[in-house]
Amino acid sequence: MDIELITAYYIPFIDNMMDTLSVSPATIAGTLLLTSVLSVDSEFIRWITGAAAGGVAALTVESGSAVTRLLSTKMTAGTATPLVATAENVTAVGSSLLSLLIPFVVAAAFLLLIIFIISRLRKMRKKRRNHLMST
Repeated sequence: MDIELITAYYIPFIDNMMDTLSVSPATIAGTLLLTSVLSVDSEFIRWITGAAAGGVAALTVESGSAVTRLLSTKMTAGTATPLVATAENVTAVGSSLLSLLIPFVVAAAFLLLIIFIISRLRKMRKKRRNHLMST
């Protein structure tokens, strides 16, 4: 994304215009993206599913963004526009980083769980062995 596009989202009313203009392309992109990876034999079902799931999901997210910007501009006369743009940028970067880190966190948690289970089994086995030897 160009720096001009990023800075345009910090200008009141221009950000609303950009979000409004991007609703249709986002919906088309969501439909095309899901349709391209969906493995269904029927072309009709594939396109209907792509539009119903991918297109509607993209439409919902983009419309939510456009409405949020519109309401923030309307309620604050544009003074909250930089705050909304910054929050959106931080959220985008944060969710991207989380999508990269979560698999490693899950793998580490799984390994810790396995280590915990093995240590508990060893303790139980040792306790049982000591109990059998003392009798």
